[in-house]
Amino acid sequence: MTNGNGYTDTPDSERKAGQVQIVVSANGSLYHRIAWGSPAKWGDWQDDSYTSKMKYDNLPSLAIFNSFAVIGDSYSKGYIQKADGTILGETNNKWGQFMASQYGTTFTDLSVSGQNTRKFVEGYLDRLKQTKVGTYFIILGINDASPDNNIELGSLDDIKNDSSTNPQTFYGDYARIIDTIKQTSPNSKIVLFTIMADWGLRNKFDPAIKNIGKYYSLPVINVLDDQYFSSPLFSTLQSGGHPTVPGYGILANHLMQLIQKC
Repeated sequence: MTNGNGYTDTPDSERKAGQVQIVVSANGSLYHRIAWGSPAKWGDWQDDSYTSKMKYDNLPSLAIFNSFAVIGDSYSKGYIQKADGTILGETNNKWGQFMASQYGTTFTDLSVSGQNTRKFVEGYLDRLKQTKVGTYFIILGINDASPDNNIELGSLDDIKNDSSTNPQTFYGDYARIIDTIKQTSPNSKIVLFTIMADWGLRNKFDPAIKNIGKYYSLPVINVLDDQYFSSPLFSTLQSGGHPTVPGYGILANHLMQLIQKC
C-alpha cells in the first residue's frame, strides 16, 4: 500500500495473538490486513471502504431462501475438536444455522461428519427423498478428495439417464444426489460448492464439481473466489483439521457473502 497513512497494532507478544495493519490510501479508502502464527504471515489487504461494503448491501438478501437444506460433511455439521485432542463432536456452530438465524429462514441439516458422496448415496438418499425445501446447497467433496478414502473420480460418462445405474464414482454418485433432488422437488433451486479444505486432491475434484454443474446448468460457487479460504487466518482458526468455534462463525459470514454474489 503506497501513498497512504498506516497503523500497526501488535498485541501482547507472549500470547502471539497476531497483528493488524490499517491503512488509509491517498484517495481516502480504508484497508486492513491481519498476521497470524509464529512466525507471523500477513494475509491479503481487505477493502473496508464504504463502496466495498455496498457491493453486498445492493445484492439480494439471503432471506429469499425461505427454506433451504445443506448437504455436507463435518465442515457443515459444526464438528469441533480441541487442541488437546478432546473431541466435542457436532455442535450448533453450523453455517446453515447461522444463516437461518440471521435471515429468519428455515434450515434443514442433511450434513454428516465424515460424509462423502458414496456414503450419502448408500445411507441418506431416502431421507433426501423426504425433504422438500426451496433451495439445496450441496457442499460435499472434502472427504472424497482425501487420498485415504480411495474415491474413484470417474467422468461425465458416468451420468446415466437412469441415475440408479450410475457407476460408483464421484461423478456418478454426485449426479445421483442431484437427480434425487430433481425428482423429489423439481421446482427447487440447487447450488453446488467447490471444496472448502484441501486434504490432498482438490485439484482433481474441484474441476469435477464445476463440470457437473455445467452438465446440469447449475450454479457453482467457487469458495476460492473468496480470499479467506486460502488465507493464513482460515488455517489458523482450525484445530484437529476443523474450524474452531470462532472459525465457524467467520466461515459462515464468508459463505453467505459468496451465496449473495452467486
